[in-house]
Amino acid sequence: MWLEKIKIQNFRNLKNCKNNFLNTLNLITGKNAQGKTNFLEAIYYLCALNSFRSTSELDLINWEENYFHIKSEIQNNDKKNTLEVSVLKQNNSISEGGKIKITKQIKIDGKSKTLLKDYLTCVKTIYFSPDDLLIIKGSPSLRREFFDIGLSLVDAEYRQILLRYQKVLKHRNSLLETISKGICSYDALKPWNEQLVDTGTFIIKKRLEYIEKLLPYAIEIMYKISSAKENFDIKYISFFQDKNCDIKARFIEKLEEIKNYEIIRNTTLVGPHKDDVTFYINSKDAKSFCSQGQIRTICLGLKLAQLGLVELKFNCTPILLLDDVFSELDNLRSRFVLETILAKNIQTFITTTTIKELDKDFVQQARIFTIESGRLNETD
Repeated sequence: MWLEKIKIQNFRNLKNCKNNFLNTLNLITGKNAQGKTNFLEAIYYLCALNSFRSTSELDLINWEENYFHIKSEIQNNDKKNTLEVSVLKQNNSISEGGKIKITKQIKIDGKSKTLLKDYLTCVKTIYFSPDDLLIIKGSPSLRREFFDIGLSLVDAEYRQILLRYQKVLKHRNSLLETISKGICSYDALKPWNEQLVDTGTFIIKKRLEYIEKLLPYAIEIMYKISSAKENFDIKYISFFQDKNCDIKARFIEKLEEIKNYEIIRNTTLVGPHKDDVTFYINSKDAKSFCSQGQIRTICLGLKLAQLGLVELKFNCTPILLLDDVFSELDNLRSRFVLETILAKNIQTFITTTTIKELDKDFVQQARIFTIESGRLNETD
């Protein structure tokens, strides 16, 4: 699949962008703070209906305006769709948290859609930045997010269940605080425990299945990058020891075991929101023992493995967004990524402050754009 053209209005500092692109390499150059990442974020939002760096759509609207609008033409094999998304401030409507409410509208071929899965199946994208190196050494939340995003790309139901779990978790935590104050009894948690267990078990099982599918792709890619005969493995860390156990039954038992601690701390202490993932190289924890070069290889392997799973599921490659990635990669890894992009005919948007860090042979095959103060123009 590839993004043929796009029109962006009032998305962060992108007041009015209208551009056509190649179905392979597109280079976005410019100085820092001119809008390179904002441009990739706009494409990502168009594809995923969320941002990779903000949880509030209000942050995405240009501060001088009341809305943003993104419209594009997406080519997917022999099918073409026009996708649109608009977010409008409701200045006269304030949420319980004191924030301005928004209205979001999504369209496919001019027709409004209410079901997210109808829209999200039309286009897929994968975003990679230097911050993704923190997947290995950063907090557990970053690793959970990596797998949740990857799963959402290939399983529309997963995203819906994950959102439901998060709502149940928020309500359950609020109820635990009420119980700790003696306002109601622990029995009030029963229906919420059931929903937590049902949705949480679903999430855990899906994550385990995803890891099993992802691992062979990652191993193959890592070997091609480094030619190193290193054993790579991924282990999911949760409240159970044996992944073949009855996870739902163990979840119920664990909630009963720790209920007094949860009441004291007013929070849910067990579930997929607390789980972690450990990456191993030659049976050693990559977080503690890997070099920077090995960490870069693992992250590249994981991201390109995600791409492989999307291709396997939908028989097409997703749009790839590489945000200043080559500043963190050596020549060997940079060349591997670029060769993979061209070999698989992956539409790719690459941001960089200078094209000098890229191989000249690849630059000659790209369409080059320059961005300045939110204005994107093709370079002659």
